[in-house]
Amino acid sequence: MGLSRWVTVGVSATVMLGMSATAAQAETISTPPVITPYAEFSIAMENDLEFQSSSCLYVPVAITFGRSDEAIVLGELTVTRPGTDVLNEGTFLILPADPVFGTRLDEVFVCPADGSGEFRLAGQVVVTSGINEVVAAVPELTFYVKRTPSAIRSLRASTNATGVVVQGKAVANGFPATGIARIQVKVPGSKKWSTAISAPIDRRGAFSQVLARTVPRGSLIRATLTDCSWCGRSSASTRL
Repeated sequence: MGLSRWVTVGVSATVMLGMSATAAQAETISTPPVITPYAEFSIAMENDLEFQSSSCLYVPVAITFGRSDEAIVLGELTVTRPGTDVLNEGTFLILPADPVFGTRLDEVFVCPADGSGEFRLAGQVVVTSGINEVVAAVPELTFYVKRTPSAIRSLRASTNATGVVVQGKAVANGFPATGIARIQVKVPGSKKWSTAISAPIDRRGAFSQVLARTVPRGSLIRATLTDCSWCGRSSASTRL
């Protein structure tokens, strides 16, 4: 198998990843070609991604390959996060009935529980031809997953018989946010915010918290979204 063939099919890998992008203007990175006696391969992916919801993020990877007619290619990919015990696994398989060269689009995953920041793709590829077997390491690729922006909407504060009721909704990327809303109060004439009170956020992204009756009219009330594993911090203020 000539290297020129590898370069030709490598272009299609970049195009396929671009069509499956999960973050705007992400850079496509790839391993150098790994050459074994029976197959060649390279793996490409985007290096700048963003959680889209509270569900796991599935990251497209493009495997560009060439192989001998009878070779079977089994890829065992791993995603890790430095300094943690995160270990997410994925596989791909190229059989004799498949094309002898081309690009296979597959995916690996990262979940909000894994955290955000730097991740690394690695693993190994097992190439079998007849009774012969070769194991080749996948050169490590570093990529990043960030939290999606969030917002506090429809924040309002009103007084009823039980006290001051603070209500609002936390959203991110069009979905209900998760986490907690921390409510703070700044009374008229003060430059400091009072101790925060935590308000749980329900499945719709809504929160409602009753404050003490002694909160004076004209106070500034702030809600801050925190502890969202897949979305960033945000805040909004309203006046009583």
